[in-house]
Amino acid sequence: MAEEETKALGAWPPRDQKIFIKLLADEVTRGNQHNVQFKRDTWKKITTDLAVASNHAYTVKQVKGKFNLHRTMHREF
Repeated sequence: MAEEETKALGAWPPRDQKIFIKLLADEVTRGNQHNVQFKRDTWKKITTDLAVASNHAYTVKQVKGKFNLHRTMHREF
């Protein structure tokens, strides 16, 4: 399946997921996570940095949704 088709269906390509996780880890390391959530400005920065690195403009809602999905998967693990 082509990358455009994958994005159209809502699944993120593995490369974008790796970039996203690295960006999250960087923000946690910087101390920008408060009470298991990020501030609005941090979400905007993550979204912007992800768009630049992945060459795809995800919305803040999509980025937060992916974060929540990963958090749920981690808890189940």
